[in-house]
Amino acid sequence: MGRLGIDRTFNLGPFFVTTLVYKNHRLIKKETKDHPLFLGPIFLHQDSSYRSYRRFFYYISAALDTPVGVDVDLRISPLMEFGSDDEKALTKAFEASFPLSERVLCTKHLKDNLKHYMTDVAAVKPDDRVIISEMIFGEKGLVNIKVRFIVTIITL
Repeated sequence: MGRLGIDRTFNLGPFFVTTLVYKNHRLIKKETKDHPLFLGPIFLHQDSSYRSYRRFFYYISAALDTPVGVDVDLRISPLMEFGSDDEKALTKAFEASFPLSERVLCTKHLKDNLKHYMTDVAAVKPDDRVIISEMIFGEKGLVNIKVRFIVTIITL
């Protein structure tokens, strides 16, 4: 299952730029032994409506449904994961265009959302914000826990 990252930029005057990124599985970095991140299709738009995003993702979906040459690196499986922030119009349009995809949330966006909530909404004290953030996103935090499920079958 491939992964695709999607994010919209802000503060570009009257325009937004939505970028797609993906890992190029044809290449491997020497240093990290990981696939490099590549810039995919880019969408320049003036609103962030479901309709605008839907047109963009529909176009990508339709283009990927046609035969392409061997030199095309962006190969999106219908069974893919896509990561984004929790922008409603964007995620709804992507899910409509790629109905078999699975959405994952980016930990950077989750961390930013938590920071905003603790600072601007809940007025959590700075020292407590650090502790809470570390409990969730730290090296031993919730997002890094490897969960093992142990199933015990009891026979009577």
